[in-house]
Amino acid sequence: MSARPTAHIGALRLSIPGTNAALGRGVADRVATRLASELPAGLQGQYEKLAIKVHHSGFGEQEMSDAIVESLLRTLGRTGGER
Repeated sequence: MSARPTAHIGALRLSIPGTNAALGRGVADRVATRLASELPAGLQGQYEKLAIKVHHSGFGEQEMSDAIVESLLRTLGRTGGER
């Protein structure tokens, strides 16, 4: 049985207007954890910058985290693994 590859996220910067630092940290932790576990094979590598916009009006921490991860995964899929 082979071990699942690990992911390292060196920096994750989120700008979430209208929220507080505690919510931002919670979202960042959830995003990093989920992204590391769900990154498809073939999309690993170094990405200098990925920019996305997520409309988060009325979202809680979980919903906001999910929307960010899903948008990042879609963006990574469109890049075709290019860095």
